[in-house]
Amino acid sequence: MTIYVYPAPRMSFIGADPAAVRSLESSWLDVAYNRSKQEITQQHPTAVLERIEEITQDGVPGKKAVYTIDGTESQLLVFVVDRTWFLKYRHTFPAQCAEQARKAIDEFHVHWQGRAT
Repeated sequence: MTIYVYPAPRMSFIGADPAAVRSLESSWLDVAYNRSKQEITQQHPTAVLERIEEITQDGVPGKKAVYTIDGTESQLLVFVVDRTWFLKYRHTFPAQCAEQARKAIDEFHVHWQGRAT
């Protein structure tokens, strides 16, 4: 598992329409998510995208992509936290232990506070 935290674009939202802020945040998420998916397929030409999902962690909406890459499963999760940070996870594990790995990853996400509140 690798966890990446990096800054979102810096903007001031004082007096901004909440719908406009949500729309901007959604577009940031789309750009970061698509860039990360592209990085995976560029680094791993044999990667096969198995599924994509809309997800939520600690009330923060995000996106998930699941790939198979030469006998492994690789999961990508991307979030925009408080309009300030991108939070990205990469989980990669051998396909033969996928069930056990998925359970351990799910347990990690249940107990780990990935952001300060």
